[in-house]
Amino acid sequence: MKNYFLQSLVLSVTCLLITSSLHSQSPQGIPYQALIRDNAGAPLVNTAVTVRFTLHQNEVTGAVEYQETQSLTTNAYGLVNTQFGQGTAVQGTFAGIVWSNTTKFIQVEANDGSGYVDMGTQQMMSVPYAMYSGAAATANTANSANNGFSSASTTGDTLYMANGNFIIVPGISAANFPPAVLGCTDNAACNYNSAATQNDNSCLYLNATCDDGNANTINDVINGSCVCAGTVVNNNNVVIGQDYQGGKVAYIFQPGDAGYVAGETHGLIAAAQNLPPYVWAYSSWDIIGAGGTGIGTGAQNTLDIVNAGCGGAAQACANLVLNDYSDWFLPSRDELAQLYNNRNLIGGFQDYGAYWSSSESYDSYAFEFDFLNGYASGISSEDFYNYVRAVRTF
Repeated sequence: MKNYFLQSLVLSVTCLLITSSLHSQSPQGIPYQALIRDNAGAPLVNTAVTVRFTLHQNEVTGAVEYQETQSLTTNAYGLVNTQFGQGTAVQGTFAGIVWSNTTKFIQVEANDGSGYVDMGTQQMMSVPYAMYSGAAATANTANSANNGFSSASTTGDTLYMANGNFIIVPGISAANFPPAVLGCTDNAACNYNSAATQNDNSCLYLNATCDDGNANTINDVINGSCVCAGTVVNNNNVVIGQDYQGGKVAYIFQPGDAGYVAGETHGLIAAAQNLPPYVWAYSSWDIIGAGGTGIGTGAQNTLDIVNAGCGGAAQACANLVLNDYSDWFLPSRDELAQLYNNRNLIGGFQDYGAYWSSSESYDSYAFEFDFLNGYASGISSEDFYNYVRAVRTF
């Protein structure tokens, strides 16, 4: 019955940070007070209790830095008052605790003679203080004669005493050292941040080369506004068959074509070479949305095929990265017809056999284009292997 009663103890703990006058000698203990209650919640008065204190490093179950036991007796109010550090040492020494090097967790256990019962572990949010002799840190001896002088550092706030000793109070100095402000710390950069305390490699330099992400620009540099920007390519002079933007100019949009803009030149770029032969798709059902046949529909057809997870020729084009361009697609039936019309200027085509378009005709059939006779057929089974030529727009 006694053991059950002890396991039901509730400990209310207050760890007090010493705020009285500092002395030149290391403190012999930390004030500790606990209110011990019985399992009904009433204070346990005038009762002997053995308490074991264990100091862990960094976490609740961390390495044991120090451990001691104390035999205590509650008073008429159920309180025990003691000094942590004045008990019987089991492991380590209280004087040898280095308060500044790790986070501390204190574990309290109680024993009624039949074994220790774990009463809980909590972090010591305010570490008391660690004292070092002046000789232990020769770098600071120049300040040791300054009675009451204090200085902040990343390890603690240091109070120098008249007798040559000094006290480091860890944990307080964090308030004196705010978190680093990230930014560009090079004042030669156009985005220099005078408030930054730590460089984050974001510095931009006027006229430095960069990539603005726009395929229609060249000579991209950091401009006077500290923005990466390039010069817009003048498409008005391009001609079919010209090497341009990752491939060959294959077709220039005409009025009525999707993508045509009056006063501007846009069109199709064909990869300079074929991809290996592929099946149209690994499926036997209609793909919703892949039936576009006109100029300007190939990119959407390809996206629909890829999103349906059908693989094949469209997936191969979508996966293509060529000359730093990754927006290739399988041309629609009418786009492929323009590649056929300009095949001699583009080059690299087989003059026999068929090429796949991205235009599905019905069920498991898709449009192919025979480059031998220029005939588009919509009754080619999607599991046939045909040639593939990827295109992109400019």
